[in-house]
Amino acid sequence: MDLSSEIAMMTNTSTEGLLRAFPFFLAWDESDVIVSAGPSLAKYCPRAKIGARTQEVFLLRRPSGLLSTEFARQNSSALFILEDRENGRVLRGSLLFLESPRSIVMLATPWITSPAQLLEYGLTLDDLGVQDQTLDMLQLLQTQEVAAEDLKRLNRMLTEQRAKLHEQEAQSRKLALVASRTDNAVIVTDATGRIEWVNDAFTRITGWRAGEVAGRKPGEFLQGPETDPKVARFMSEELRAGRGFTVKLINYRRSGEKFWFAIEVQPLFNEAGELTNFMAIESDITERKESEEAIQKYRQHLEEIVEERTRELQRNKFLLEAIVKSSPNGILLIDDQGRIKMTNAALDRMFGYGGSELLGRRVEMLVPQPLREEHALLQGAFPGGPSARPMGENADLHGQRKDGSIFPIDVALASFTVGDEQFVQATVADVTDRKRAESAWRELNATLEHKVEERTLELAAASAAKSEFLANMSHEIRTPMNGMLGLAQLLEREPLSEDQLTVVRRLRQAGQSLLGILNDILDFSKIEAGHLRLDPRPFELPPMLAQISSLLGVTAHEKGLNFHLDDPPLLSGALIGDALRLEQVLMNLLGNAIKFTERGAIDLRIQALSVTASHVRLRFEIKDTGIGISPQQLAGLFTPFTQADGAITRRFGGTGLGLSICKRLVELMHGEIGVESAPGAGSTFWFEAVFERSVERQATSLAPAPPAFECATRLSGLRCLVVDDSRMNREVVQRMLMHEGARAVLAGDGQQALQYLSAQNEAFDAVLMDVQMPVMDGLAATRAIREKLGLVDLPIIALTAGVLDEQRRQVLEAGADDFLAKPVDMDALVDVLLRFAGSRLRPPEASPTLPRIRGVDSEQALLMLGGDQDLFLQLLQSFVTEFAATPEEVRETLDRGDRRRAADLLHAFRGAAGYIGAGDSAQAAEMLEHSIRGDRSDLAFRVTAFETLASVLLEGARAHLASSGQGEDVRC
Repeated sequence: MDLSSEIAMMTNTSTEGLLRAFPFFLAWDESDVIVSAGPSLAKYCPRAKIGARTQEVFLLRRPSGLLSTEFARQNSSALFILEDRENGRVLRGSLLFLESPRSIVMLATPWITSPAQLLEYGLTLDDLGVQDQTLDMLQLLQTQEVAAEDLKRLNRMLTEQRAKLHEQEAQSRKLALVASRTDNAVIVTDATGRIEWVNDAFTRITGWRAGEVAGRKPGEFLQGPETDPKVARFMSEELRAGRGFTVKLINYRRSGEKFWFAIEVQPLFNEAGELTNFMAIESDITERKESEEAIQKYRQHLEEIVEERTRELQRNKFLLEAIVKSSPNGILLIDDQGRIKMTNAALDRMFGYGGSELLGRRVEMLVPQPLREEHALLQGAFPGGPSARPMGENADLHGQRKDGSIFPIDVALASFTVGDEQFVQATVADVTDRKRAESAWRELNATLEHKVEERTLELAAASAAKSEFLANMSHEIRTPMNGMLGLAQLLEREPLSEDQLTVVRRLRQAGQSLLGILNDILDFSKIEAGHLRLDPRPFELPPMLAQISSLLGVTAHEKGLNFHLDDPPLLSGALIGDALRLEQVLMNLLGNAIKFTERGAIDLRIQALSVTASHVRLRFEIKDTGIGISPQQLAGLFTPFTQADGAITRRFGGTGLGLSICKRLVELMHGEIGVESAPGAGSTFWFEAVFERSVERQATSLAPAPPAFECATRLSGLRCLVVDDSRMNREVVQRMLMHEGARAVLAGDGQQALQYLSAQNEAFDAVLMDVQMPVMDGLAATRAIREKLGLVDLPIIALTAGVLDEQRRQVLEAGADDFLAKPVDMDALVDVLLRFAGSRLRPPEASPTLPRIRGVDSEQALLMLGGDQDLFLQLLQSFVTEFAATPEEVRETLDRGDRRRAADLLHAFRGAAGYIGAGDSAQAAEMLEHSIRGDRSDLAFRVTAFETLASVLLEGARAHLASSGQGEDVRC
């Protein structure tokens, strides 16, 4: 019986017998997974466990090839020699093939050449099992045959390869040189994919050295979390099949950084066609992949923009169509031949046409017959003019309906081009009712109204400019702030208790803080718009530092902090730079230091880094012992709206704009800014700035010397006209002037100011003019004073909340001599008035005697007019002349049913009565006006009350004027 039959019989009858005979046997299935093993095999080859892969545990030494099922069947008669990949131990034996289950059995024995190896491998004689002499002999013979065949083959190979050796060595040196110097990584592995050699580029790209990766599979250390598992499986399958492939996948460097590899793998075979190695050429394509991804994202972004823009255009189209259809005004579209291309329903109704009746017809059919020829000529010339304008400006326009009737219209025209075609859009409004009302209004107000304001249909094409918004916001905030800070400043000069003085000072500090926030916002807006500019002028550091010390020193000492400002470096001559902006930076940094320091000291050090004949570079350092700033917070500290953290923002307040503004200002001074800080260790903010040097020291500007008479007040006898639409602002400025010995006449708008100046232009020494006011603004009033009234020498000082350079330029161009920013500071007000009107000061005047007039609050009237009795008499006479018949006219118009006319008469009456202090009559007129406009039931009572109070007022005024010698000019 042959050896195979004996083994089969042993397997079928007794598993125990098989184990005794072949304690080192090994069985694996067609998937290369070990399914059974002899008991002694685990001692000899510990990794040969059930479930392990045969090819991962053993290397096939004989016959040459891969230990696959197909290869095993093709070489079933050969002696198989396996080498343990880990410990190098060798098994030899024959193969058997079982059909159920389908598997391969290797009847293996260990290759032991001496008894000492038994002890070295941890084996005993019992591990060798039953000794079969026949089997040993066969294996020995097969081993000898293998050796003999190997010797013959080696002899042939040596003979054949010796001739090629030199050529191969030379070629190998060339290839090794190329592989070592290429920018691509080159990897050579054995047939199982384990690395045998890598070039320098591999180490440069991956960070792994050749000695660290030898014997390892690349995927074990190069692949990571974002490596595509599908690509990794594909690579493994192709390697097991011995095929080449090309892939792209994410690998990881030794540092953990991921990158993209383009890998081309080729199998290498020996002359016998046996797979010996794999060679992989790998390229780092990270930048290319990132560019491709960026391009793809950009393409996707563009597609999203196009899609959104398309939706927006469609939405706008629907909106425009809805607007045209629902517009109460008529709209028509005309081509360059004057033919109507489109109308809306409102226009069809307006002219009495239906549906599409007007389409294709000439537009002149809508024009009255006598004007059609002229209209055709004008219509042909319109496209050459402005793209949008009203038609027939300052002229009455009329349209002709289908029934031939004529009616007044307003028309707004706009021309545009679509392709090569020109079109004109006309927006038509039926103004019949308005014209009728205007006509009636002109008839009833012939003596009062001289011009009817034309209505325009030109729609605003864009929102107000940002600078205009800032001007309005500044005006609206600074106007009440002017009153608050001005009153606080006045109150602070009064005799107060210590507690009251503390409250007033805190009120001013709160207002100044609010003003600082507003200035920060406006400065930041200037920075964003690129409009922030420096105003370099000669200045000296010591006075500025003294000012800063006086402003901030008190705050620091109140917190118990030491506040010290070093003396600046001694420099000959003044510096040239923007002193206000430098002071702003220092105030911000020192203010922050005080704010964030609870105990300790604040120090300012100044040093000259470089000094030349023309320039000096100064370094300012503000050191505090405050809470400090962490490194994470330092990174964004100079960006807008950023503070140390949210908790500090809530605790200390602020906009987070101050440091970003400081950074921009320092950069404009050709310098830089920075900070050194640590939590709990305080902070040192520093900045450097470059200034020009002036040869001479800056002289202090002096106001004109006042007249030589003794007076405790600085503006004694000066007469000022204060023009402001805010009552609070008027009263604040009036009190400031009165506090300094000046008199003030108050006007609520530019029109009233002109009336005062027209009546008594020599009664005023200066005009304090607000800029933004209703009725007539300050710019228009200033131009009228200079041009219409001819008062070119009268000092005009603008009071403006505008902070933009353009606004201040407009003030000066209008004719103002100077301007004061709101909120108005008393010292600044006095200074500017002394400069421009100091020569007009006069000794204090005696207090005026108050006239007693029935129905008039003389004290209030004279207070509003600055005590000017002559002006009061002129206004009183004008009032009696203009409104003597108003009570009778009101009753007559009500009897006729003309309520609007009656309400207008009352509106004018109450306004004029207010200027002469007739508050009761003004209130009665206002209440009657409200009753008329609101159609109230108390109308009869209100009429009687008004007539009674108005009659008392007019009689008292006439009597006073007669006693003053002016009664002969009064027309009753």
